[in-house]
Amino acid sequence: MTPAGRASLEAEWALWGRPAGGGAGHVVLACSDGRLRRAHFEKIITRFSPGTPDTDGALPRVTIGALDISKVPHLALGLQTSQPVRDDQGVTTMRLFVFPYSVLSRRAVAYRALYQHLADAALPDSMTGPPVTVRPPLLDTRAVAADIQELGAGPAWVAALVARGRNVCVVQAESTSLDERLRFLDAVAALLPYGYRAKLTTTTWANSATRHPFRLFFARHAGNGAIGIPLRGPAAPLSESVTERDHLGPLKAAVDRLGAEAVIRSFLEDSDPRSCNDPGPAVRAVHAMITPRPRAEVTGLAELRALFERPENVLALDHQSARRAMSRLVELAEPQDWPTIDAWWRDLAGDDFVGLLTPAFEKCRARLWSDEPGKIQTQLLIAYRYEQGDDFLAALVVPPGLPRDRVERGLSATAQAVYDSAIVSGAMAAHPRTLRSLVDHPQVMCELVAQLASSDPARLEPSMDWLGTVRAKDPRVLSVLRDVLLARDPSPLPLERLEGLAESGRSCVAALLEAACAVGRLPLVLQAFVEMLIEGRSIRRDESRYWADRLSGLRLSDPGFQGVIDVLLLVLGGRPDILRHLAQDAEDSYRRNFLRTCALPWPDGRGPAAVLAEILDESGSREARLTLPDGSEHTPPLRALLVEALGPVTNRPVGGDADAIVQDLVAGYRQGMTAERCLDGLGPDSWPAVLAVTVVCRLEPALVRQGVMPRSARRWSAALVRHLTSGRWDHDHARDFSARLLERVVADMKGRLSLLHAVASGEQSHRDLRDVHAVLERVLETFGTDHGTAHGRAGAARGPERNGRPDTAAQGSEGRSVTRGSAQ
Repeated sequence: MTPAGRASLEAEWALWGRPAGGGAGHVVLACSDGRLRRAHFEKIITRFSPGTPDTDGALPRVTIGALDISKVPHLALGLQTSQPVRDDQGVTTMRLFVFPYSVLSRRAVAYRALYQHLADAALPDSMTGPPVTVRPPLLDTRAVAADIQELGAGPAWVAALVARGRNVCVVQAESTSLDERLRFLDAVAALLPYGYRAKLTTTTWANSATRHPFRLFFARHAGNGAIGIPLRGPAAPLSESVTERDHLGPLKAAVDRLGAEAVIRSFLEDSDPRSCNDPGPAVRAVHAMITPRPRAEVTGLAELRALFERPENVLALDHQSARRAMSRLVELAEPQDWPTIDAWWRDLAGDDFVGLLTPAFEKCRARLWSDEPGKIQTQLLIAYRYEQGDDFLAALVVPPGLPRDRVERGLSATAQAVYDSAIVSGAMAAHPRTLRSLVDHPQVMCELVAQLASSDPARLEPSMDWLGTVRAKDPRVLSVLRDVLLARDPSPLPLERLEGLAESGRSCVAALLEAACAVGRLPLVLQAFVEMLIEGRSIRRDESRYWADRLSGLRLSDPGFQGVIDVLLLVLGGRPDILRHLAQDAEDSYRRNFLRTCALPWPDGRGPAAVLAEILDESGSREARLTLPDGSEHTPPLRALLVEALGPVTNRPVGGDADAIVQDLVAGYRQGMTAERCLDGLGPDSWPAVLAVTVVCRLEPALVRQGVMPRSARRWSAALVRHLTSGRWDHDHARDFSARLLERVVADMKGRLSLLHAVASGEQSHRDLRDVHAVLERVLETFGTDHGTAHGRAGAARGPERNGRPDTAAQGSEGRSVTRGSAQ
């Protein structure tokens, strides 16, 4: 067939010849600036030297060498013209091009096309330059098939001999052109699996008296122990009867039966590098073409077992088909199939264990990350049996390129595979690549931690220690997990850290909630999660269904926490069993936390009010009462709760959310109002504490963005704080606001001081840090002289402290608030 498309080939190059300044011998006159240097090119050229031309028809000449560079097969193509090129550098007698064989293995190209395009490649005039890129056409199987028919038996004989490690000299070719010799070489190579080109060394003319490394060459006489084959006409060496019987005869039969072009196309499918000392791939491929054989692409386990039970069936397959069958058997194998796999593994795998496992791995990974992962344990055991277990498992951990919701459905099964293979076995140290994959893919790591916390807490800490032995791309993830789940003296997680975890995926936050719930530390996370839901930056509206499903799966034993979760489920569109939870609320903690969470400053359209009203309407009007036998009226517990929960929503202060309030304050500033006058119009005495803290923190940046000087913006923020703590609130409300603002400011200061520490150097930085230290000293003096006031505002709100930090964690049924800013 005529080729459709072209290959793209980038080659390093060198010019070889006599320098302009004279001197003995040839040298590298110029070369590309790639990986290879002048010494490399000189070594390649001298190694694959075909000797001095000994006939008028020797030039122009093409020489092809095969070599490994960093264990990767490369080809070196030398072009020697009949007329040397003279320029300022000297006299160039040869141009050499070196490129990876893998380029041709993916897009097959003929030797003749390579020569034509590299001969025309434009090289820079300077002594060096970048590699050159050429785009030769793909191998034309129809044209090569026509040449095979024209040339007779010679190419087939040469192909059979070359594959058996024999050196072959093509004789009686002195009067032929370079184009004819290249066509002969292409005809020979086309009658072998394409992969033999990775190791086949050849030249269109060699000096008969020169010792050289070429497997196939043209010369006047066959030397170097080579077998001479005439360019045209029959020649059957009497000593090669085995070759004729096992290889040449079947090859001729395949050409006669299928046609030369079909044979060429079949050989093109095997592009793996092949040694010219191993005829096995060529012989198997030829026999596969002419032997009636079982269907290569068997799919069922029973068919595969029948195939491998009879060796002649496997030998009748070409090598690639046999490897595919083995890979499929590995994919479907059960323990009883291990002896069969052992019997054929070495022959079919060779040195490419990974290549044989890769197709099975892809299918296993697809199952693992699908809705129904199926069993992959047998395949993992096979991988471990051949010392590929860590590589296999590490690759399974990498999420496939699927939509996010499909990836999230596969996290549990993937984490379970890691748990079963690396953790339960106690072989974590033997899985460095799996460890690397886990920390580089935090969604799987977080899911694994959640499973450990839920089902095997005894292994949680040593497993997290293992996860911490390598540096992750984002160290914040493991840091959050450790601080919440393992810290000896934990503190509630700040909103900023939870939002940082959410940057690695919403499933990481969900896994943290599950793990914290399992180890009894949900309060450390719940406050920040509620704030994140209110803020709406990390949880979008279209994710409500996902979060409702994850929250409803939490196993809660404390009615107080259940009250918070039920409100969140309402916000997210769920319908929790509120009546059942009320009935189990012996200490009234469910009702209190339900009401407090409803009273938080939910943005318009995102709070629980609409759902609460809908549930209330379903159960009857707001004013409905039950008349008891004694004539008294009684409000049912569910209806009473809903009516009470809807109260704060209908009486929310004007301005509603923090952004709207900040906009009103900025507008007041621009109209020339004082801070106190502007605040009086916004009713700050009705704000929940969490809303007030958010307004204070956002006001100064908003004013600065409007062009207000930073000092003036700070004065307005300070005025807002004084206004809020000057008695406008009740005592408990003011204490709650002060404590929360202090916590927020201290956390922000610690972050900024960490940045200062990271960049501090030199005398100027030292002076700047002394200024910061002086400011902090003045703040401490203020606390010292007015300690009673400071403690009255903030300290009493903190309750019990741990290492000087307030314990704001929710305590569920103990009666303390479960979320920041709860109504009191």
